[in-house]
Amino acid sequence: GILSFFGLLCILSTAYDLIVSDPRKRREILMVFSWYTNGKLLLKTKRSTSTLDCLHGIRFLSIAWIVLGHVYASTFILPAANILYFFEHDKMWEHCFIKGAVFAVDSFLTLSGALLCYIFMTTMSKGRNFSLIIYFLHRYM
Repeated sequence: GILSFFGLLCILSTAYDLIVSDPRKRREILMVFSWYTNGKLLLKTKRSTSTLDCLHGIRFLSIAWIVLGHVYASTFILPAANILYFFEHDKMWEHCFIKGAVFAVDSFLTLSGALLCYIFMTTMSKGRNFSLIIYFLHRYM
């Protein structure tokens, strides 16, 4: 259904991206789902001085941890042939990482605080005043 639609959209967008090589003739809206262009952007190693690259890795690991926890937790609501299997595996120490996925959300709160401190420090180092109202307006617009 919907995955087939987006898969076809990605294939058509990638084909358009590869066929139309002149950047002036390309329509950006048709290249949004291009695997080729998005792959180049994701794998680009050009570093920016205004970003904290380590936070991207922490964010990725947190998202992966949360998704893993949700996948594991969703098996409890599905009909299972042997529910005792889950209770037995829940006691194993190898599963403590999965059970601790609820705490991965805390890393997002920590990242938000770290980014707020970073924005505050860069604003103050440039000699400007930090306005909390302007920060919230900028954040939610």
